Amino acid sequence: MDNLFKAIMVTVIAGVILLHLQYNFFETQHVQPQAPESPYQQTPTNFIFSYFADISMGDVNSVISKWKFPNEKRLRSMVTGDSNCNVNKAEELLDSSSDTATVFTEVTCERRWIGTIKLEMVGTEWKITKFNLREVL
Repeated sequence: MDNLFKAIMVTVIAGVILLHLQYNFFETQHVQPQAPESPYQQTPTNFIFSYFADISMGDVNSVISKWKFPNEKRLRSMVTGDSNCNVNKAEELLDSSSDTATVFTEVTCERRWIGTIKLEMVGTEWKITKFNLREVL
């Protein structure tokens, strides 16, 4: 009798597990895959870190590409690859939206700089529109 009871319980438990698996299988079959609402976008703060990493590596073309209206001559003379830039702080300010952002930035590139950098979403990429850093003595 004891073995019969165990066999019945195993059968019932296996049946419950099977029903659960089937329910989950059929439930997921009816869910249509959802396309993301927007393509992957780099956050404004990550953009700032990336920008100064490009300066440190001397990647002048990448630095230029991050500006909406680049002054190529000035940027080419500034980006030499000799700078070791360290972003101490990058915080997105509250006036940001889905297509514009202001990032409070504190960075050390041989000297310490502090201020804001304004960004604009152009297509699916952030671009610098205003660079307002001042040297901290």
